[in-house]
Amino acid sequence: MDNGKQHKIFFANIKTNTMKTYQQLISFIRSTFHEPSEFIPLHDPRFIGNERNYLLDAMDTNFVSSVGEYVGRFERMCAEYTGAV
Repeated sequence: MDNGKQHKIFFANIKTNTMKTYQQLISFIRSTFHEPSEFIPLHDPRFIGNERNYLLDAMDTNFVSSVGEYVGRFERMCAEYTGAV
């Protein structure tokens, strides 16, 4: 088999696996939002605990970007959780 055919087969397999992954993700989202065939909201904010207070604090301190107290805290918590520290 020549290299051109091998590349086509390789990328066709990647596309097939990627589509399966997307389909699994969409199924998960639909089951989570109980929307089997309707519109899936991009973001459905749910303020259950202190989320609203944290959001207002971030906005009041102008840290609604890639920096700020909460971003640093989130990154530290992720590093600790994954053992990256």
